Amino acid sequence: MALEPFLILMSLFLPYSAEQGLTTGIEGYSEGCGRATSRAVKSPPYSAASPLGSSPWNTVIYRLQDTTNEWKFSCCGNIIAPNVVLTAASCVFVEQVREFVNASYVRVIAAKTHTSLDRTDENSQQRDVKKIYSPKLFRGEIEGFSNNLAILYVEVPFSLNDFVTPVCVDWTDGISKKQNLEQSSSENVVEVAGFGLGSSWDKQGGELQEGSFVVQKNKECRADSRKPNIAKLRRYISYDKFCILTPLGTKKSDFGSGLVVQVGNRYFLQGVMSSFVVETFSLATNLTYHKVWLRDVMNQIEAESKCKDGFLCSNYACIPKSKKCDRVLDCEDGSDEIEEMCRYKVPVIKNLDNQKGCTLPIQLGGASYRLDNCAYGPSCTRLAGTMVEDGQTVQINCGRGTMPSEKGPGYACLNGKWFQEIPKCIRMCAPREKRGVSVKCDYNRGAVNCSEYMKQGTEAVATCKRLHKLKDPFKTTDRSKCLSGGKWSADLPVCLPECGVPNRIDDVTPTISYGKNATYGRYPWHTALYRKNATSQLWEQICSGTILFPTNIILTAAHCVHDDNHNLVNIENFMVAGGKVVRDITYLELYQQVSRVKEVIVPEDYEGFSTQYEYDIALIDVVTPFSITDFVLPCCVDYESTTSVLPTNDATVVGWGYTEKRLYAGVSGTPSQTLLEAHLPLISNRECKNKDENFKPFVTFDKFCGLYRNSSGPQPGDSGGGVIVRNGDLYYVIGVISIKPTYSNEFGAFTSVGTHQSWIRDAIHTHMRW
Repeated sequence: MALEPFLILMSLFLPYSAEQGLTTGIEGYSEGCGRATSRAVKSPPYSAASPLGSSPWNTVIYRLQDTTNEWKFSCCGNIIAPNVVLTAASCVFVEQVREFVNASYVRVIAAKTHTSLDRTDENSQQRDVKKIYSPKLFRGEIEGFSNNLAILYVEVPFSLNDFVTPVCVDWTDGISKKQNLEQSSSENVVEVAGFGLGSSWDKQGGELQEGSFVVQKNKECRADSRKPNIAKLRRYISYDKFCILTPLGTKKSDFGSGLVVQVGNRYFLQGVMSSFVVETFSLATNLTYHKVWLRDVMNQIEAESKCKDGFLCSNYACIPKSKKCDRVLDCEDGSDEIEEMCRYKVPVIKNLDNQKGCTLPIQLGGASYRLDNCAYGPSCTRLAGTMVEDGQTVQINCGRGTMPSEKGPGYACLNGKWFQEIPKCIRMCAPREKRGVSVKCDYNRGAVNCSEYMKQGTEAVATCKRLHKLKDPFKTTDRSKCLSGGKWSADLPVCLPECGVPNRIDDVTPTISYGKNATYGRYPWHTALYRKNATSQLWEQICSGTILFPTNIILTAAHCVHDDNHNLVNIENFMVAGGKVVRDITYLELYQQVSRVKEVIVPEDYEGFSTQYEYDIALIDVVTPFSITDFVLPCCVDYESTTSVLPTNDATVVGWGYTEKRLYAGVSGTPSQTLLEAHLPLISNRECKNKDENFKPFVTFDKFCGLYRNSSGPQPGDSGGGVIVRNGDLYYVIGVISIKPTYSNEFGAFTSVGTHQSWIRDAIHTHMRW
């Protein structure tokens, strides 16, 4: 029975000592966790009001709203230690900017049976959140909510009683294996408490409900998701999910709720409610896949809380600040004497010449040693470079990313020498992670976590993620093996985003004056460019743009990033949004992504009106590259194109510019509130010059034009958008919407991408982030 991980965390779980709280019961758990009163959950499917104390680990999470400065109900959480609440990462994540909210904007209340803050609960306890932790691979909806977990650390611990109690966590996975969430049966049942269970839930605030539901394993859930009525569920069933059948329905308010199983008279946490897609199926994050992360974070929290006035070693041990960089190895991993921090190469080791014994060798990556037959605690640990007395036996703990070259029962010091030489710590292979690449890892025919360091002999199989393709189509292998020395036999492939792939939507039903509505997702490369109004301080959509590869690059018009005096606008006043159909940036859409601007790149020769808008092209480098989804991806660019050859098929333009409503001679009108589209035949530079003698000077060398059909075409507000043509199954951007004759709705001029292909390529090479 492995109790070490539990002992490390014991002080977090209970306000009393490990000796008082530890039992030798099922897999080792705390005497104080998982106890519930007044609990009477029936066979599934079942949902009813949850009496106070029935789910004492359940918490209600609130977020402070920027616009109203009011606290608003967000979702649920689960107390797993007096100062630790486990919830879904999506509860504290803002999809539109792909960032976690500031911890100070989050508040947790325990022993609360109603979502309304106006309703007081006599036994409730309110805590402010100090810090938020989440798996580094969590990226929100764009990755189907995989790794959807977050830890909320509250600085003031909850006071534990009959109404506020941690739920048990099965650190050894013994209970999880017995429960086996990957094995569907009518007897495999989990229980959950939340505010959306059942059909009677009131959207304005509800009573806490609890229920029991049948588990459906990942594989079966994926198979069922092929049914037309629930097909949208499939992309959310990631490796770390299981399903529960919820015929009574669920709501988004159930996010973060804990799914528990009863073992004896205690309840153990098995999963956390993840994403709401359809009412009949609900998805939960399987805690089994995240125990290592959970344990590491809790150890870190405990170490940081105990080391406020000291120096925290890399392995979370705490030493006095005065011992940092004192040329003595005080941290067992040597992190108090590293060269980068202390500015000298070799630290002085503690001098124990007066003692007789054996020296503990310093290891690659840092290592510590533990004395055999010693209770847990700092007194049992010995540092590398120190000595142990004759007759003592030690175990080796290699540092992160390393492991012993061989395993032994222990290493004894006899007459100043080691009986059985202490093995060296050898390098393990680094985690297999790369943008756009999906990897599965296997060791001795068993799946292992590719995000952790791996042993020699581990095999990895890499494939490109959906909507990505191999950069090298002739790559012969997608397999690699962990070799000695911690090296992989092959690099992971380079997977690039597919470009110019429209969302697979059949009904095209929008731009622009006399345009049609653009179906959501049909033009996933199209972005909105917003500028902050200096007077109102509101964000206003002024132009459009096109996502290129790499996805931190947005193609637009140069005049979009200049003010009326042809000066570059401060980048702090710009914002770019992808996945938008509605013009208003405050209208949050499901697949919307927003980023601030890092840099604007404009050709040196652009001078605006004074040079007839020659070189009216620009690239925007955004702070956060756009993530690839069905609704946000780059458009293709043919870097071999020329201005002399235009496609014979119509080009497509989309935007939020002036519509035909109150349109006056192309100089005033009403912007469209939804994305519109129009299709235009193209004409060459020479043909365009012959269209209008007054406009002829503005048809510069880098322009071609598009003819409006029934006055349907780009208007003010559409500038910067891409001129798109289809070639086979892909869409290419060949131009940028630039200018049009002021008093005409017959044609518009576009800046040619082909003319500026060298400039675009050089700028992208300089600013590439992939």
